[in-house]
Amino acid sequence: MTTVATDPPQRLPDAARLGLWGLVALVVALVRNGVWGTPNLPFFSTIADRWGSNPFPKGLDGDYLLTNLLGPTLARALGQTSPHEYARLHLVGLVVGLTAVIAAAYRRLGYRPAVMLLWVVAASPALTVAMEWLGQPDVWTFTLALALPLCRRHVTGFVLALLLGLSHPEQGLVAAAVAVAAMATTDNRVRSIAAWAAGFLGGVVSGRLITQAYLWSNDIEVSRPRTAYLCLGLGGFLDHHLESPYALLYSLWGPLWAVVAYLTWRWWNVREFGSDTSALSSWPWVMVVAAAGLVPVMVTLDETRVYAMTTAPFLVVLASTLAELSPIRSIGESSGPSPQTAPRDARRTLAGVMAVVSLAAMPGMFNAGDDYWAPALRPVEFARFLADGTVPGGPAHTGQWLLSPFGFKVPPAC
Repeated sequence: MTTVATDPPQRLPDAARLGLWGLVALVVALVRNGVWGTPNLPFFSTIADRWGSNPFPKGLDGDYLLTNLLGPTLARALGQTSPHEYARLHLVGLVVGLTAVIAAAYRRLGYRPAVMLLWVVAASPALTVAMEWLGQPDVWTFTLALALPLCRRHVTGFVLALLLGLSHPEQGLVAAAVAVAAMATTDNRVRSIAAWAAGFLGGVVSGRLITQAYLWSNDIEVSRPRTAYLCLGLGGFLDHHLESPYALLYSLWGPLWAVVAYLTWRWWNVREFGSDTSALSSWPWVMVVAAAGLVPVMVTLDETRVYAMTTAPFLVVLASTLAELSPIRSIGESSGPSPQTAPRDARRTLAGVMAVVSLAAMPGMFNAGDDYWAPALRPVEFARFLADGTVPGGPAHTGQWLLSPFGFKVPPAC
């Protein structure tokens, strides 16, 4: 009897497979987070619509929003200034921005780390906040901060950091410093790291100076900057943080606590038994910087959002470390049709699918004093709002409607 040799089945190119997993990750993110808008959406819409003038001549407690110039400028340039258009622009910007970041990770690091980054981002509290507070500068802050450690050229890093300074300069400064720390985990050359630090921090400062020039040229004075809440003092902030302390702790990394625990366990084994794993050599340094990222959180009212945005560059570190350490192949990546490997590949694929389903079943949440969970959102209502601007009760109730699922307890102004 003659056996006819057959060619092994051809796999899709890596880029195509990465794109397919990107679509799956998008669906998972929508299931676990939903989408919603920031209660500040009417204010940002007004800033965009009246770009080049003072939209709050009678003053506004939240006029610090004027220093987030990137979003309103893009909305004005594209003619997307009404509240629903502004939110829709940020949703599109989030998808496009993250697609660009994953593509950059694929070119810079390869297929496996890019897939890991895709799922790390899908599980991150940063994505939850960006999706549930559409209209905040978080979309731009998150994607730009995530892109910094992937830069190959100093000029690219400077431009991205400048845009970060136009988006949210206070968070941008911290995120730029974290990005430098992330790059230092793979490059120990002091001169090189110093150059990246100068470019990142200089870019953020330049972006803030451009915003200041815009304010001066249009006779706009910010009467209540973000620092105004510092008058609450450490006691006031501590009371705010202790309203829901366990949820606050969980919200810092969300499902990624499992990744942090796994990498810490692997590092401890390396330390204890002396096995050779260069990927974990900088893990204590990563944890020290991640802990230092809690300092800005101590003086903020929206804890998860601030921590997630400022530590976003470390998501690249988590993904690249996982890609180097994990003995499990990426979902859908088979070693071939060998009878010896087929059962093992099937188990790996099943484990990957179960992990994806489990992630989709974990509702997104964030902490801002109290904890707020995705099931409280009303996706059908918000889908109608994104489509045509429909707000229950009419457009005058937009801010109140957007605030209704959360019930924020903002401390009284000083």
